Formats: sequence, C-alpha cells, structure tokens
Amino acid sequence: MEKIKNLKQYFNKDKHIIFKYIAAKFWGPFLFSLGVFAVLVFVADTFENMNVFVKSSTGFFAVAKYLILTIPYWVLTIMPAACLLGCLFVISDMISSGEWLASIASGYSIKQIFLPIILCVALVGFTNIFLQEFVSTAMFKKAEEIYQVDIKGKKDWSIGLHRNVILRLSKDKILTAQTLDVKHKIMNRVVLDILGEDGKIDYQLDVDKMVWNNEIESWFFVDGVKRTFDNLGGFTEEHFDEKPSKITFPPNTIAVTTLDPEFLTIRELLGKIKFLKVLGISNYKEKTYLYHKLVTPLAFIIICLLGMPFVVLVRKANKMVNVIIALVISFGFWWMMSVTLSMGEMGYIPPILSAFLPIILSSGLIYYEFKKL
Repeated sequence: MEKIKNLKQYFNKDKHIIFKYIAAKFWGPFLFSLGVFAVLVFVADTFENMNVFVKSSTGFFAVAKYLILTIPYWVLTIMPAACLLGCLFVISDMISSGEWLASIASGYSIKQIFLPIILCVALVGFTNIFLQEFVSTAMFKKAEEIYQVDIKGKKDWSIGLHRNVILRLSKDKILTAQTLDVKHKIMNRVVLDILGEDGKIDYQLDVDKMVWNNEIESWFFVDGVKRTFDNLGGFTEEHFDEKPSKITFPPNTIAVTTLDPEFLTIRELLGKIKFLKVLGISNYKEKTYLYHKLVTPLAFIIICLLGMPFVVLVRKANKMVNVIIALVISFGFWWMMSVTLSMGEMGYIPPILSAFLPIILSSGLIYYEFKKL
C-alpha cells in the first residue's frame, strides 16, 4: 500500500507525466516481441525453402541475399502481433506493480491510461504503411526475382514480364504486344490498330518496340511502319524510326495479369484502378487491395483494443497467457480480414466494406469489453 501511495503522489505531480511514462513503457516490449516473432517467422521460411536451397546450383551469396531481402516483409507482417503483445505487457506490468491502481486512484480514467499506448500503436501502423510503400515491397520483388531466377533457375522469369498482351485502350484503339517488360519499361513486337466508325481498321502502327519515356511520361514507338488502309482493301506504308504516342499509362500500372497484394504499392494500385476504368474492365480486386492497405493503421489499433481490456478483466494472467491471447486475437482478426478480402476480390461485397467489415464487427466486441470494465 505504501508503494501505491508513493506512485499516486508521483503521478499527481504532473498530469502529463503518466502519458510519457506509459508511452515509454510500450517500446521495449514491442521491439522485443517484434524481434522474436521476426526471427521465428524468418527461420520457418528458411526451413520451408531449405529443400529448394539445397538443390539449387547457385552459390551461398544468392541464398543469403534472398533471405536478407525478405526480412523487411516478415517484420512488417508480424508487426500487429508485436503491437498487441507490447500493449498486453504494459497493462499487465502496470497491474502487477500497482501502477494501475495508483493511476486510477490519482483520478486517471482507463481511457487516459490506454491513450498513450494507442497513439504509439497508430504511429507503428503509419510506419508500416510507409515502409511497405517505399521499402518492403521493392525489396520483396527483388527477393522473388532472385528466388525464381538465381535459385530455382528460371532464367526467362521476371515479375514484370507479361506475354501476349492484348489491350483495348479505347473504343477505337486496340494494342497487342508480344511481351511487356515492366522492369525495363519496354514492349516488344507491338501492333496498334486504329478503328474507324464502321469498325474497320483506318490505319495501323506495326513497330519493333515501344519504350517508356520518363521525362514526358509517355510511350514512344520505335522502328516501325504506319499502314493506312483505303476503302478498297489496299494500303500504303510509311516507315519511321521514332514516333511519340498518346499512351500515358506507366508500365507498372498496365494490369494484364494478376499480382499478389504483396507486390503492389498504394501508388501502383491507384494507377491500375485508373487504367482498368479506362478499359472498362472490373477493378473490384484492385480496389479491395487498396482499401485493405489503407486501413492498416486502424486495423493495428482495433487489434490492440480487443486485447487490452481483456487483460484488465483477467488481472492474474501471466506473461505466457498474454502471448497466447496476443496470438489468438491477432490470427483471429487477420483471418477475418483475409475472408473479407476474398469476398471483395470476387465481388460478393463492395471493396470498401471488405476492408471495414472486420473493424465494424470488432468494434462491437470492443464496446462490450469497455462496458464490462
């Protein structure tokens, strides 16, 4: 009781002191949990691919490079569980040390105690989005290329290589290409048909390749011929070395094949959605991916709010129980997210609802937990 009395006096000195104190307590358990979970997942992934590594004729450095490049992806993947575990450790530690009772006795509400932790979690959530957008996705793409080309020996494989591309750019423009190489920003053996009002070809551009120009953000035709057709079925040809086009869709936004969300940034998704809209093609899948990425910070907060009141209600839980709680809540929530993601991909529910439905359902449970508190 004397310890609680001293803590009460300490917290009463400055109303901001408990905010700083609790926020500081979060980072230690969070970083420790993040490191432990990252190592476990990293080791599991290594052993899962061990058979491929052993059979590969590539050297040790290619395998090591692949494993290193996947680290950011795995770290960001397990961040929600690490956040939740950090929150649970802070609350349970405050309860066991008497700091919780001292805080309540000093006039602080449960919401005031939870607030600094939630703000820390929100910061982690926004950091997660930033790292996915500018670091993790690019490294994961490079890792996949090393895995497929160097380790598995698929020399003609490329994450951005698409074959036999057919695009209806508008009502009167149809483009076909033998290959689209997103990495090198080039299309090979391209034919662009311009149709007249009667549906017949007015003229055609048959080129060796199309190259993306970063400066003017447009495609250029290189080494081709322009065929102009007449009403009698004949045509004339005009050769050219280079000709600008009015096609302004960047290479990485031309969606001709399905990619996993892990390979797409928010910027790429926005570009693909715009591109598909112009083509008149359904973009349910891309919109679903986009909304699920955008709700990441909110999802982090919801996961933690699901677990924190539970620890207060079950005050005698030890740290092992906290770990189990964190894993169950995290996997349960992300399972719900994966189910609604699939439903959004297939068009069963609106894309925005697929992202927010688990959050809405979880909010009801959170409200019930706070009422119990």
